[in-house]
Amino acid sequence: MAAAIATRFLDGESVKIIQIQKDRNGRIVAIVIMPDGLPLQEILLLHGMAWVDNRYCKSQKCEAWRALEAAARISGRGIWKSPKPTAPWDWRRQRRRGTLKGYE
Repeated sequence: MAAAIATRFLDGESVKIIQIQKDRNGRIVAIVIMPDGLPLQEILLLHGMAWVDNRYCKSQKCEAWRALEAAARISGRGIWKSPKPTAPWDWRRQRRRGTLKGYE
Protein backbone atom coordinates (compact mmCIF):
# COMPACT_ATOMS: atom_id res chain seq x y z
CA MET A 1 0.00 0.00 0.00
CA ALA A 2 2.67 2.52 1.00
CA ALA A 3 4.72 1.46 -2.03
CA ALA A 4 1.76 2.11 -4.32
CA ILE A 5 1.31 5.62 -2.94
CA ALA A 6 5.04 6.34 -3.19
CA THR A 7 5.03 5.10 -6.79
CA ARG A 8 2.03 7.26 -7.63
CA PHE A 9 3.66 10.40 -6.24
CA LEU A 10 7.16 9.72 -7.55
CA ASP A 11 6.25 8.24 -10.94
CA GLY A 12 9.85 7.36 -11.79
CA GLU A 13 11.32 10.67 -10.59
CA SER A 14 14.61 10.85 -8.74
CA VAL A 15 14.63 11.57 -5.03
CA LYS A 16 17.18 12.97 -2.62
CA ILE A 17 18.06 10.79 0.37
CA ILE A 18 19.22 12.49 3.55
CA GLN A 19 20.66 9.85 5.85
CA ILE A 20 19.97 10.55 9.49
CA GLN A 21 21.58 7.47 11.02
CA LYS A 22 21.61 3.69 10.88
CA ASP A 23 19.39 1.64 13.13
CA ARG A 24 20.65 -1.19 15.31
CA ASN A 25 20.25 -3.60 12.38
CA GLY A 26 22.30 -1.47 10.01
CA ARG A 27 19.30 -0.13 8.05
CA ILE A 28 19.53 3.46 6.92
CA VAL A 29 17.14 5.87 8.64
CA ALA A 30 16.63 8.71 6.18
CA ILE A 31 14.41 11.51 4.95
CA VAL A 32 13.34 10.99 1.34
CA ILE A 33 12.92 14.30 -0.48
CA MET A 34 10.66 14.25 -3.53
CA PRO A 35 11.36 16.37 -6.64
CA ASP A 36 8.97 19.08 -5.39
CA GLY A 37 10.98 19.37 -2.16
CA LEU A 38 8.44 17.67 0.13
CA PRO A 39 9.50 14.73 2.27
CA LEU A 40 7.90 11.48 1.10
CA GLN A 41 7.31 10.70 4.78
CA GLU A 42 4.72 13.51 4.95
CA ILE A 43 2.73 12.08 2.04
CA LEU A 44 2.78 8.59 3.55
CA LEU A 45 1.77 9.88 6.98
CA LEU A 46 -1.02 12.00 5.51
CA HIS A 47 -2.45 8.96 3.73
CA GLY A 48 -2.17 6.80 6.83
CA MET A 49 0.54 4.59 5.36
CA ALA A 50 3.34 5.21 7.84
CA TRP A 51 4.16 5.50 11.52
CA VAL A 52 6.47 7.97 13.21
CA ASP A 53 9.12 5.92 14.97
CA ASN A 54 9.94 7.95 18.05
CA ARG A 55 13.15 6.01 18.59
CA TYR A 56 14.66 7.62 15.51
CA CYS A 57 12.57 10.71 14.76
CA LYS A 58 14.40 13.43 16.65
CA SER A 59 14.45 16.34 14.17
CA GLN A 60 12.29 19.46 14.38
CA LYS A 61 10.00 18.01 11.70
CA CYS A 62 8.97 15.16 13.98
CA GLU A 63 6.30 17.13 15.82
CA ALA A 64 4.63 18.03 12.52
CA TRP A 65 4.91 14.41 11.41
CA ARG A 66 3.33 13.22 14.66
CA ALA A 67 0.45 15.62 13.98
CA LEU A 68 0.02 14.17 10.46
CA GLU A 69 -0.01 10.66 11.91
CA ALA A 70 -2.56 11.69 14.55
CA ALA A 71 -4.83 13.25 11.91
CA ALA A 72 -4.68 10.06 9.83
CA ARG A 73 -5.46 7.99 12.94
CA ILE A 74 -8.45 10.15 13.87
CA SER A 75 -9.87 10.06 10.35
CA GLY A 76 -9.22 6.33 9.96
CA ARG A 77 -7.10 6.59 6.81
CA GLY A 78 -4.87 3.80 5.53
CA ILE A 79 -3.55 1.48 8.21
CA TRP A 80 -5.68 3.32 10.78
CA LYS A 81 -8.82 1.71 9.31
CA SER A 82 -7.80 -1.38 11.26
CA PRO A 83 -8.97 -1.42 14.88
CA LYS A 84 -5.58 -2.84 15.95
CA PRO A 85 -2.85 -1.90 13.47
CA THR A 86 0.54 -3.46 14.14
CA ALA A 87 3.55 -1.16 14.20
CA PRO A 88 6.29 -2.26 11.77
CA TRP A 89 8.78 -2.88 14.58
CA ASP A 90 6.23 -5.06 16.40
CA TRP A 91 5.40 -6.90 13.16
CA ARG A 92 9.09 -7.70 12.60
CA ARG A 93 9.51 -8.87 16.20
CA GLN A 94 6.41 -11.12 15.95
CA ARG A 95 7.65 -12.53 12.65
CA ARG A 96 11.05 -13.36 14.17
CA ARG A 97 9.37 -15.10 17.11
CA GLY A 98 6.89 -16.92 14.88
CA THR A 99 3.91 -15.40 16.69
CA LEU A 100 2.56 -13.40 13.74
CA LYS A 101 -1.05 -14.39 13.09
CA GLY A 102 -2.59 -14.41 9.62
CA TYR A 103 0.71 -14.28 7.72
CA GLU A 104 1.64 -17.95 7.57
